[in-house]
Amino acid sequence: LIPRYLVNNKTTLISNEAGFATEYRPVYQKNISVYKVIVNTLDFEILNPDQKAQTLTGLTPKFVAFDENNTLVIEHDGTITNANKGKFKVEVTENDLLNIEQQYLSYNIYLVDSSNTKTLTYALFCFSFGA
Repeated sequence: LIPRYLVNNKTTLISNEAGFATEYRPVYQKNISVYKVIVNTLDFEILNPDQKAQTLTGLTPKFVAFDENNTLVIEHDGTITNANKGKFKVEVTENDLLNIEQQYLSYNIYLVDSSNTKTLTYALFCFSFGA
Protein backbone atom coordinates (compact mmCIF):
# COMPACT_ATOMS: atom_id res chain seq x y z
CA LEU A 1 0.00 0.00 0.00
CA ILE A 2 1.44 3.34 -1.08
CA PRO A 3 -0.61 6.33 0.14
CA ARG A 4 -1.09 9.25 -2.27
CA TYR A 5 -2.37 12.70 -1.42
CA LEU A 6 -3.94 15.38 -3.58
CA VAL A 7 -2.32 18.74 -2.95
CA ASN A 8 -3.74 22.07 -4.06
CA ASN A 9 -1.38 24.07 -6.23
CA LYS A 10 -2.30 27.46 -4.70
CA THR A 11 -0.50 30.68 -5.56
CA THR A 12 -1.04 34.01 -3.81
CA LEU A 13 -0.96 37.13 -6.02
CA ILE A 14 -0.90 40.84 -5.17
CA SER A 15 -3.23 43.13 -7.12
CA ASN A 16 -1.70 46.34 -8.46
CA GLU A 17 -4.62 48.65 -7.59
CA ALA A 18 -2.55 51.77 -6.88
CA GLY A 19 -0.56 51.68 -10.10
CA PHE A 20 2.78 50.81 -8.52
CA ALA A 21 4.26 47.66 -7.05
CA THR A 22 4.34 47.60 -3.27
CA GLU A 23 4.75 43.88 -2.67
CA TYR A 24 6.46 42.56 -5.79
CA ARG A 25 9.76 40.92 -4.99
CA PRO A 26 11.50 38.59 -7.49
CA VAL A 27 12.65 36.35 -4.65
CA TYR A 28 9.03 35.34 -4.01
CA GLN A 29 8.40 34.04 -7.51
CA LYS A 30 6.93 30.57 -7.40
CA ASN A 31 7.47 27.89 -10.02
CA ILE A 32 4.49 25.69 -10.81
CA SER A 33 4.82 22.31 -12.46
CA VAL A 34 2.16 21.11 -14.88
CA TYR A 35 2.00 17.81 -16.76
CA LYS A 36 0.75 16.90 -20.21
CA VAL A 37 -1.13 13.74 -19.24
CA ILE A 38 -3.63 15.29 -16.79
CA VAL A 39 -5.87 18.31 -16.32
CA ASN A 40 -3.81 20.67 -14.16
CA THR A 41 -5.91 22.80 -11.81
CA LEU A 42 -4.08 25.92 -10.64
CA ASP A 43 -5.62 27.70 -7.65
CA PHE A 44 -5.00 31.42 -7.15
CA GLU A 45 -5.79 33.88 -4.38
CA ILE A 46 -5.60 37.62 -5.03
CA LEU A 47 -4.77 40.02 -2.24
CA ASN A 48 -4.59 43.81 -2.30
CA PRO A 49 -1.33 45.57 -1.30
CA ASP A 50 -2.53 45.55 2.35
CA GLN A 51 -2.66 41.71 2.29
CA LYS A 52 -6.48 41.72 2.45
CA ALA A 53 -8.58 39.58 0.12
CA GLN A 54 -9.39 41.31 -3.18
CA THR A 55 -13.05 40.91 -4.10
CA LEU A 56 -13.54 39.54 -7.60
CA THR A 57 -17.17 40.63 -7.98
CA GLY A 58 -17.57 42.11 -11.47
CA LEU A 59 -14.04 41.09 -12.48
CA THR A 60 -12.76 38.38 -14.81
CA PRO A 61 -9.35 36.88 -14.01
CA LYS A 62 -7.27 36.18 -17.12
CA PHE A 63 -4.38 33.70 -17.32
CA VAL A 64 -1.84 34.11 -20.13
CA ALA A 65 1.30 32.03 -20.73
CA PHE A 66 4.24 32.71 -23.03
CA ASP A 67 6.98 30.45 -24.34
CA GLU A 68 10.71 31.21 -24.37
CA ASN A 69 10.25 33.38 -27.51
CA ASN A 70 7.54 35.50 -25.80
CA THR A 71 4.86 33.96 -28.00
CA LEU A 72 1.42 33.60 -26.41
CA VAL A 73 0.72 29.87 -26.10
CA ILE A 74 -2.08 29.63 -23.52
CA GLU A 75 -4.88 32.04 -22.65
CA HIS A 76 -7.75 31.19 -20.28
CA ASP A 77 -10.38 32.96 -18.23
CA GLY A 78 -10.23 31.96 -14.59
CA THR A 79 -13.20 30.34 -12.88
CA ILE A 80 -14.05 32.24 -9.69
CA THR A 81 -14.46 29.86 -6.74
CA ASN A 82 -14.97 32.45 -3.98
CA ALA A 83 -15.44 36.05 -5.16
CA ASN A 84 -15.32 37.61 -1.67
CA LYS A 85 -12.01 35.94 -0.78
CA GLY A 86 -10.37 36.59 -4.17
CA LYS A 87 -10.08 32.92 -5.09
CA PHE A 88 -10.24 31.46 -8.59
CA LYS A 89 -8.86 28.54 -10.53
CA VAL A 90 -7.47 27.93 -14.00
CA GLU A 91 -7.40 24.56 -15.70
CA VAL A 92 -4.47 23.83 -18.02
CA THR A 93 -5.40 20.77 -20.08
CA GLU A 94 -3.44 18.28 -22.12
CA ASN A 95 -4.70 19.98 -25.31
CA ASP A 96 -3.20 23.30 -24.15
CA LEU A 97 0.24 21.68 -23.93
CA LEU A 98 -0.08 19.35 -26.93
CA ASN A 99 2.09 21.29 -29.40
CA ILE A 100 4.46 22.82 -26.84
CA GLU A 101 7.84 21.25 -26.24
CA GLN A 102 9.00 20.72 -22.68
CA GLN A 103 10.33 24.08 -21.43
CA TYR A 104 9.83 26.81 -18.89
CA LEU A 105 6.89 29.05 -19.69
CA SER A 106 6.19 32.41 -18.10
CA TYR A 107 2.67 33.38 -17.13
CA ASN A 108 0.82 36.34 -15.76
CA ILE A 109 -2.58 37.00 -14.27
CA TYR A 110 -4.58 40.16 -14.78
CA LEU A 111 -8.12 41.23 -13.91
CA VAL A 112 -10.57 42.71 -16.41
CA ASP A 113 -13.63 44.70 -15.32
CA SER A 114 -16.87 45.40 -17.20
CA SER A 115 -15.35 48.46 -18.96
CA ASN A 116 -12.43 46.28 -20.19
CA THR A 117 -9.93 47.98 -17.85
CA LYS A 118 -7.05 45.66 -16.97
CA THR A 119 -5.49 45.45 -13.51
CA LEU A 120 -2.16 43.67 -13.35
CA THR A 121 -1.26 41.26 -10.57
CA TYR A 122 2.31 40.68 -9.55
CA ALA A 123 4.49 38.98 -10.47
CA LEU A 124 5.66 37.34 -13.65
CA PHE A 125 5.99 33.68 -12.75
CA CYS A 126 7.30 30.59 -14.45
CA PHE A 127 5.99 27.13 -14.78
CA SER A 128 7.41 24.01 -16.28
CA PHE A 129 5.79 20.91 -17.54
CA GLY A 130 6.84 17.33 -17.89
CA ALA A 131 6.01 14.82 -20.58
